[in-house]
Parts: sequence; C-alpha cells; structure tokens
Amino acid sequence: MSETKEIKTGQKEYLSYVQEIKQENEMMKKEIKELKLRIEQLEKGKKKNNIIMTGYETEEQREPARKNELQEFMKQKLNVNAIIKSVKKIGKEKHIIEMDSWKGKMDVLRNKNKLRHFKNKIIYINEDLTREEREIRIN
Repeated sequence: MSETKEIKTGQKEYLSYVQEIKQENEMMKKEIKELKLRIEQLEKGKKKNNIIMTGYETEEQREPARKNELQEFMKQKLNVNAIIKSVKKIGKEKHIIEMDSWKGKMDVLRNKNKLRHFKNKIIYINEDLTREEREIRIN
C-alpha cells in the first residue's frame, strides 16, 4: 500500500514538473516567434533602399570607384539621377546597391526595362528581399 502511495506521489510530482516544462516551452515558442518577427522587420528596414543588379560586371575594384561607375551607368542607360549610398560586390556580376532614398530605388526599378539587352548581355535589377519575402514570392 505504501508503495502505491509513493508511486502516485512520484507521478504527481512528475506531472507537475511536466506541466511546468510545457508552460515554459510555450512561453519560449511565443518569445521566439516575436524575435523572428522583430528580425524580419529589422531586415526589411535595412533592405528598404537596396536593389540587386545581376549581369553587369564592373571594371573598378574599389567601392568608391565602383559606386561612381554604377551611378554613371544608371544615369546614362536608365536616365535616372539617383544617388548610390554604397555598393557591395557579391559575385563576378552581382552587386547589392544601397540607394540614398526609396524614391531613387523606385526610379531605378521603374526604368529597369531599358536594360533588356545591353551589349548582348541581360542585366537584371530587382529589389533586395528578405528570405521570407523571397519564399512568399516563389510560392
């Protein structure tokens, strides 16, 4: 009889411990969800003025000269007088371009169709999207 009482007491302790863990787990899940949302918002804010240009190989190696080259390219080929804040090269023919303003970014995106076939190359200009935004657009 005392053995069964000990087992029941042990089970009650175990169940209360499991309940605590479940509550803690739910709180952590909620916190993780909130943190993911916050990270997504921060990434969106960071990429708000960015575009990605693929297919154009810059001749300049240093960032200031590359920035000037791309700014001049946009002025001549797209008829856009947008100011480039910074340029990061992420491949042979791929650049992340941070525009000075959202208006400048939109001007470039509106005029990107002028680059259909530039010097027998296809140049793409797209928005810099977060991973989640890309997944949504793919599906």
